[in-house]
Amino acid sequence: MKFKAFLFSFFIALTLNGQSFFYNTQQFGLNSTLLGGAVTAGSSDLSMIYYNPAALRYAPDKGIDFALFIPSYSITNYGDKLGSGKDVNDRNISFNPSLFTYKTSIGKFSFVFTLLQKDLWDNDIRHSILNESTDRVSKKALSYDYEGDEKWFGIGSSFNISDHFSIGISQFWNILNSNYEYGLSSDVQNLVENRLEEFYSDQFHLNVSSIFSMTTKIGVAYTGKNDKLGAVVTTPYYTPYSNSANFEKATSILDFGRTVMTNTIDFDIDPVIKNAWEVDLGYSRILPDSSELWFKVAYHSAVDEYEMFTSDRINLEGLSFVSGLNKVVNLSLGYAKDFNEKFQFLGSVRTNYNAGIQQSNNQRSQSIILLEKDRMHIALGTKIQSRNASFVVGLDYGFSISKESPPFENFPTFNLLDLQETGYSQKSLTLLLTYEFFLDRMGQNISRMLERDKKESTSYPH
Repeated sequence: MKFKAFLFSFFIALTLNGQSFFYNTQQFGLNSTLLGGAVTAGSSDLSMIYYNPAALRYAPDKGIDFALFIPSYSITNYGDKLGSGKDVNDRNISFNPSLFTYKTSIGKFSFVFTLLQKDLWDNDIRHSILNESTDRVSKKALSYDYEGDEKWFGIGSSFNISDHFSIGISQFWNILNSNYEYGLSSDVQNLVENRLEEFYSDQFHLNVSSIFSMTTKIGVAYTGKNDKLGAVVTTPYYTPYSNSANFEKATSILDFGRTVMTNTIDFDIDPVIKNAWEVDLGYSRILPDSSELWFKVAYHSAVDEYEMFTSDRINLEGLSFVSGLNKVVNLSLGYAKDFNEKFQFLGSVRTNYNAGIQQSNNQRSQSIILLEKDRMHIALGTKIQSRNASFVVGLDYGFSISKESPPFENFPTFNLLDLQETGYSQKSLTLLLTYEFFLDRMGQNISRMLERDKKESTSYPH
């Protein structure tokens, strides 16, 4: 009865919180890192707690999966968007701790526990334009920083309905931290009269955090002779124990002797953070040459524009911060081929679409403006199997696939910087390293070694 009450509490926890506006960025686990997450139909590693808890039936007991300090390098090129005569680049190196998962049994039930880095993002740009003449110097500058991370802690289990069909559920608790800020400035210095003729500055900073919001994943899995099917629903709402935000907006204007300064600071905000329904469908098939083909389609519903919070501490007119999500469909296609019992090749192609809603210029309504665009990822690597463990080594290469809605254009007052019509490109390269240890096998091997040493020591005459 206690277990049924515990299970019921999973189903009523319809919660989800926070994201970096991408849904297919980071992959987890032994196989799914190289299969592009196309494992909703079910794979044999413990990352199924995230992709499809019903497929945990395939994972070995007493196992540990982990991936620590995954190095990633990305570069974003915006071309000469700011008209300074040189390209604007954003380079970033990160070492992302992404996964630790453990499976054990409690009574007659098997449970999987996990800690994973759901997402990690960091866009940072500092750029300035300097124009000089005999009597005046003008300078325009941009600073932009959007960074954050989202961690998930979870427990999951699967239940066999028959030899071919199973259901599963995972419950995650989320921790979100994000920091968003930008600064735009423009000034003109009169060299003859040694005075500041014009000055404009617009600075904005927002920090949002949420502690122990909850996410529920419910999945089903079917296994045939050469085929597997899987489906997962991820719940869209959230009931956080703690949501908080603080922001500051400062504007200064000096123009023809007129000076205007406004400064808004609010450290006591309870923001509303919404996410979308997510539905994943997966299929895999063993081909005649014993290789395996994987496919996944993921649908994320839209979230209409809504107010995250409103502050009435700016000129008594109020400043609202809005958010929302577009509906997104992502596709993943993976392929696996065994060379022999110890080596397996894996590869994949997947889309990674941006769901963020870009807002128009409105001085009383602002939102997070994203400089990242839709991407595609290609992953290749190998899985190496030993007696006691398995590990994956590979590379994930991502690149932008959309040049529509050029970056920067939706920034408030960004017309000051005289945008140029140029291209946009983004590239990233990630080294994939994931390990899995089979505790039972290691224990058995250690026991055999100890037993052998004991027999050898007793066989010698004293």
